Amino acid sequence: MHAHPYPAMLLLSLSSLPLTPTPFRLNVLGMEPASVFALACAGNMLPVPLILLALGPLARALSSVPALRRILEHVFERARNQGAAWGQGNAFWALALFVGVPLPGTGAWSGAFAAYVLGMPLAQALGANLVGVLIAGALMTTLSLLGWRGLWIASAVLLGGPLLALAARLLRGRPVEPDTGAPDDTVAM
Repeated sequence: MHAHPYPAMLLLSLSSLPLTPTPFRLNVLGMEPASVFALACAGNMLPVPLILLALGPLARALSSVPALRRILEHVFERARNQGAAWGQGNAFWALALFVGVPLPGTGAWSGAFAAYVLGMPLAQALGANLVGVLIAGALMTTLSLLGWRGLWIASAVLLGGPLLALAARLLRGRPVEPDTGAPDDTVAM
C-alpha cells in the first residue's frame, strides 16, 4: 500500500510558513520521525532564498522614500558594523545559532532578514540558515520523541534560563531593573 502524498505536501507547506509552531509540524500526520524531520527542514528552507533575493529590491524601493531611507541606512549600518565586528566566520555561527534556537521569532524567516541586514553573501546566508534549521529540527524532533518528558525539559530550559539570570544578578548584589541601555557604573574585571 502506498502512502498518500497529501500529508507530506501538507507538512512541507506548513513548514514554509513563519508562524506554524515547530512542535505542531513534528507531531502531525502519523509519519515516521525521519520523514517528518526531512520534510519540515526542507519546507522551512523553501522561502529563504526567495526572501533573500527579494529583500534587495524591496529595500531599494523603500529607500526611495527619504524618511525610510534614513531609517534603513541607520539600521543597516549598525547591523553591518556589528557583523564586521563578529567577523565572517563568527557571523555565520551567530546566525546559525539564532535560527537554531526553537523560539518564536528565531526561525529561518528571521534568519533570512538578519542575514540580509548583516550584508552576508547569499551562499553564506543560505548555509547559516540551513545549519540553524537542522539544529532546531533536531532539537524539536528529540523533544517531540520524548513526549511529556520533552515538554518538561523544554519548559525547564525556557523557564530556567531567566530564573538563573535573575538569581545570578541577585547574588552579585545588583538591583533587578529593566535594562535601559545606559552603561553600567561598575566595570567587571
